[in-house]
Amino acid sequence: MNAINTTYAGIWRAIPSPGPELRLGSPDDLLVQEVARQARLLQASRVGYRKRDSLYEAFIPDGTPLGGRSLPPIRGLSPEASRRANRLLGRGNGMRVRPGRDEEFGQLQADYFAV
Repeated sequence: MNAINTTYAGIWRAIPSPGPELRLGSPDDLLVQEVARQARLLQASRVGYRKRDSLYEAFIPDGTPLGGRSLPPIRGLSPEASRRANRLLGRGNGMRVRPGRDEEFGQLQADYFAV
């Protein structure tokens, strides 16, 4: 339990809900505003940490940089569950950020390292 509490997860569990400045004192105080800003960065960091891996997919490369085709979905699974299963089972010959999700991935990456 101590190991869990000293990791990122332990830090993120202690993040106040949105609007921490209302709990800390006068919203006009510059120190309260800075603490609130840091808490929001931690919240963004937590979201980035949890979601950035969900944008990866396993694929079959065609020899060009990040070119190739996505693996077909596994029958009987939802598209998201199929994508996760393909990644976890090591199907395909490569891993990439899903096409069209580069901007979202970049934002999650920036948020993850915001703190």
